[in-house]
Amino acid sequence: MSSAKWSPVYERHVPEDTVVTLHHLCAACSTFQRESTLLRRLSYGEQLRLHTKETFKLCSVKELKVGYLGRCHLCALLWTHAGGYRFDPDKGFIKELDITVCLEARDYEMEYALEYPTSCLQKWWNDLVPPFITELGVVVLTISRVYSIKNPSPDIDNKMYELYIYPSSNRNLNSATFRKGNEPVSSKNDMKLAQIESWYLQCSKDHPKCTTYPGMVTQGSQLPSRLLDLQGDKIKLECNVESVPQLKYTTLSHMWGPDPNACLQLTQSRLHEFESNIPSSLLPTKYLEAIRIAKALGFRYIWIDSLCIIQDSNEDWKKEALKMAAVYGRTSLNISYVYPPSNSPSQQHLRDPRIIVPCELPMEHLRTSGNSSADPTALVFQSAPGFVNKFWSPTTYRHIWPLLSRAWVFQERLLCSRNIYYGQDRLLWECCEGLEDEFSGRLMDSPRSKSRFHSVFAGIQGSSRGREHDESFKGQWSLLVEEYRLANLTFEKDRVIAFAGIVKAVQSQTKFTYLAGIWKEFAELDLLWVFHPPSPLGDFYAKRNEMKKRAPSWSWFSVPTRLQSASTNSDTVDFRIRAEIYNRSNHTIYKTRIVSFHHPKLASNPEALLHNLESMSITLKTRKIPSILAWDGPVIRLLPHGKYALGGKRYFKPKNAMKYVHDDVSLLPGSAVPSGACMILTAFEAWVFRGKVDHRYDTYVPSGDEITTSWQCAGLVVVPAGKSASGQDSWGRIGAFVFENAVDGFGVAEIPFPMDVEEEEVCLV
Repeated sequence: MSSAKWSPVYERHVPEDTVVTLHHLCAACSTFQRESTLLRRLSYGEQLRLHTKETFKLCSVKELKVGYLGRCHLCALLWTHAGGYRFDPDKGFIKELDITVCLEARDYEMEYALEYPTSCLQKWWNDLVPPFITELGVVVLTISRVYSIKNPSPDIDNKMYELYIYPSSNRNLNSATFRKGNEPVSSKNDMKLAQIESWYLQCSKDHPKCTTYPGMVTQGSQLPSRLLDLQGDKIKLECNVESVPQLKYTTLSHMWGPDPNACLQLTQSRLHEFESNIPSSLLPTKYLEAIRIAKALGFRYIWIDSLCIIQDSNEDWKKEALKMAAVYGRTSLNISYVYPPSNSPSQQHLRDPRIIVPCELPMEHLRTSGNSSADPTALVFQSAPGFVNKFWSPTTYRHIWPLLSRAWVFQERLLCSRNIYYGQDRLLWECCEGLEDEFSGRLMDSPRSKSRFHSVFAGIQGSSRGREHDESFKGQWSLLVEEYRLANLTFEKDRVIAFAGIVKAVQSQTKFTYLAGIWKEFAELDLLWVFHPPSPLGDFYAKRNEMKKRAPSWSWFSVPTRLQSASTNSDTVDFRIRAEIYNRSNHTIYKTRIVSFHHPKLASNPEALLHNLESMSITLKTRKIPSILAWDGPVIRLLPHGKYALGGKRYFKPKNAMKYVHDDVSLLPGSAVPSGACMILTAFEAWVFRGKVDHRYDTYVPSGDEITTSWQCAGLVVVPAGKSASGQDSWGRIGAFVFENAVDGFGVAEIPFPMDVEEEEVCLV
């Protein structure tokens, strides 16, 4: 039996400039609108008892398909969302000549409340008069026999084939999804430029976070070295950017694709030519589309990487790569072309608005029927119950929009204040104050959305230290690093420099000291990343050994990212120990400090820390104790002073109070483990739980009614690593640990480190 895919797809069978009239009905659906008893009662606001039903013979299968391929909005919803395509006579999936729809009054919250407490979920309404549905109720439409045959093919979605009907006045609906008039099947249609302009103007006028953002993420008066001048009918390169008064420009984020030569490039030999004219006939579609948007919004200038950076000059490339915080930070609008050039350009931006936008049926014909003195209300047919909204996250959409999988683009979308995602089946706006979808209106912020990361770049006025970060910076930073490490690069050697724009943006506001992926001011947290190795390991450790030559052992830059082909969203580094310590950071008793750092090229190149991490070292003021590593079955145990650090009675196995994650998981049980290991302490926290409140341990005055005393400490395990580039005895990281314990009542917080002796300096390489 052939699989019943959603075919044909309307927007693929009509000209690209087609404009659909929303809410248009065919003759059969108009009859349904006029003659359905349940629709009439719902429109008049009559009370409907739960499970009130009606069946209505709508039309033939052939007529439904004709309506879908024609102009009927309701037929399109029935065909796609109510499962009408399963009756497609050309597929032969379900043999049926006619379409009969079933309507039923439902109230899911009421049903749950009434049924859930009963032991057998019996059909109580068989014996009792069903109650009336509430404002949360809905009339559900299904097609008879749509579930009569199980899906035989994995190509078929196991979904609910239903439409949901509400009065348009229902307060629980998303009114932003209601549309009137016409909608184009192409998101690139000139009609949609007005939507982009509306978003831009509203954001520029009403979003203070967005208007102040450029000043937060850029340093001084730094500008792009070059821009494209779009004035008139010509496109040319502007190389004297500093002389442009009241400069405003847009930028483009895009994927170069498998063949970089497909993008027109600025080279040293063509520099003067491009200053005079860049023939538009040589530009790819995505460049022309970005230029069209920029000009429609009134911008004269746009920055496009391949045309504004000299591509055959390593010196110019590195100089401009280090200016990304300024280039994207100062842009008025970033245009993200979400699909790679290898995809068919004729398919990406097409959609059928009828299956996205709810169908609204005016019920004005009821006014002349003389059935009621009340005014009828229009009815809304939509593909999901209640408040229909769209969820968007850069993490989940990475597989749908390939652009979001790119590491360079990661910093571009975070550095700009405003971003329009363009070139796919719907427009999406992202700025510092939220997300807007073309058809769904305001979207919920995801944990990785731009507005959530705003705190990473937003400083607050501090005391004598000047600009300081909001406390949330410490929590958001590890999420940002995780997101970045999941992004792909054509050349993995660019991993460090492709992060430089983010770093400079943070430093612009905070003046923090950046050291190979961590911040000097939060070293007690940032050093606590741990390995999460891929499976299978493959050549992971061969890559790790190579990367350790380019980055210090204590930096997550020394750990290869997961394979670009991996389907998982998990990285080879995670911050589980960091998260444990961060969550209790208000109870910190001790934390390590970076007292100095060394980079052999820093004196001659102040920006070396942003792109070259070789031979870099940091010196910690910390506490260090000897330890040994020992196999315990398949687990490597960490023994401070050669002894187990045991937990109290709350541990089924007291050994588990000390959790250790070794950096080299390729070791087989029983094989040799590193010798000469020491533990260094980065953070120690303790708290007393009394009543319903946690109290910081070192300032707490015992009262006798304490419930528990808890504590934890974390740090690194290191081994001797010879002399550093600065000539010091040095240590290299081999793992990370966290030790946790608790006692009933008020007790002494004991950790393996003596806290009554002086700290010592430890140089890490």
